[in-house]
Amino acid sequence: MAFAAGGFLAWFIDFLTTVKGMSDEQAFIVFAASLLGGLVGVVTGGIVADRLRQRFTFGRQAAVAFGFAATVPCALGAIFLDVGPLFYVAVWMQMFFVSWYHGPIAAAVDDLVTQDRAVTAQASYIFLMHLLGTAPASYWVGVLADEIGLKLALLLPTASMGLAALVFAAACKSVARNPVVKEPAS
Repeated sequence: MAFAAGGFLAWFIDFLTTVKGMSDEQAFIVFAASLLGGLVGVVTGGIVADRLRQRFTFGRQAAVAFGFAATVPCALGAIFLDVGPLFYVAVWMQMFFVSWYHGPIAAAVDDLVTQDRAVTAQASYIFLMHLLGTAPASYWVGVLADEIGLKLALLLPTASMGLAALVFAAACKSVARNPVVKEPAS
C-alpha cells in the first residue's frame, strides 16, 4: 500500500510535466487538488470502515480492500487518459481512494494488540510501512522509468494497489473466521 502511494506521489509532478505536458504551475494545481482528494479520502475511508465494522467483523479490512480496488481503474485512467475532464476526475478519485486505508488500518493494528502495546504496535507498523514501502517506491519506479518510460513504470505501483486489494480481501475472510473482538476502553 505504501509502495503504491509512495511511487505515485514521488513521481506525480514529473509525470504531469513530462508525460502529460503540463507546465510546472498546472502540475502544481493538479497536485494540490489531488491532495485535497486524498484528505477527503482519509476521512471517508474512516467513516466507511466504521459503518462496515458495525455490521461485519471484517469491516475495516473490507473498506481498505474496496479503496484499493477502486484505486486501480482510477490510476489506469490517470496514466492513460489524455488531459481533460475525465483525466482530472481519475486523478482526484485515485488520490481519494488510495487514502482510504489510513484510518482503518490504524484501527485494525490496535485490534491486534492489548491497549498497553497499542502505541508500540502503531509505531512499528508506521516504521515498517515507510521503510519497506514508501522509501523504496520512488527508487524502483525511477529504475523502471529509465528502462520503459515513466508512463509504463507507473503500472508498478498500480499493480501493487491491486495486490493490496487482494491481500485485504483475503484478510476479510481471515478476520471473519477469527474475529478480534475487544471491549472498548472505558
